[in-house]
Parts: sequence; C-alpha cells; structure tokens
Amino acid sequence: MTKKLKPIKYLTEGLIENQYERGGKVLKNKLGIRKKREMDEMEGVAFQKAQIHFYKLFSEDPSPSITENVIRKMHHHWLKKIYAWAGSKYPPAEPGALSRQRRDWPLKGA
Repeated sequence: MTKKLKPIKYLTEGLIENQYERGGKVLKNKLGIRKKREMDEMEGVAFQKAQIHFYKLFSEDPSPSITENVIRKMHHHWLKKIYAWAGSKYPPAEPGALSRQRRDWPLKGA
C-alpha cells in the first residue's frame, strides 16, 4: 500500500503574496493592474525579457550552478517591476516535508 503524501505548501495567510487587487482575480501589484488578461500579458513580456537575460548568463563558460539563491534572483529579475515580493524567500514548508518528498520520490500512483 502506497502512502499518500501531502502536497508541500507554505502558509501565505496575511502575507503580501496572498493579497489581491480589488475584484479578487489578480494579485496585488505595483502597477495597480486588476484585469487578469492584462496581468498575464505583463508577466509574459517580463518573462521573455528574463529568459533572454538568463539565457546569456547560463551560456557563459562556466555557467553558474543552479542554487536556491540563483532561482530567487531569477524570480526577482522576472517579476520585480510587477510584485513587491518578487524573489523573496518564502516561509518554509511544513517541517520535514521536503526531505519526505525527496525520500519518497518518485511518487507512486501519481
């Protein structure tokens, strides 16, 4: 019998990354955007710019190692003009959740 794992989550209640613009469909942002389609477009344009930047960075020899800090920098570079919390260090998952996930990988029945 396979043990069912809980998804790794962090609590966001009361944190800035869980606040929405009036209307409740778009996360609170620096630009005051309230329409989902407009936000999707803004994030997409920012993502394309970030891809170009990081493609150049990772094309260098030697390319940097991918670490938690590098991923945070990538997230910040991508969304810094849109969200105040871009690249911030999220609260940790439930104690032991990540090590349990690694130990039980690959998930059976998923």
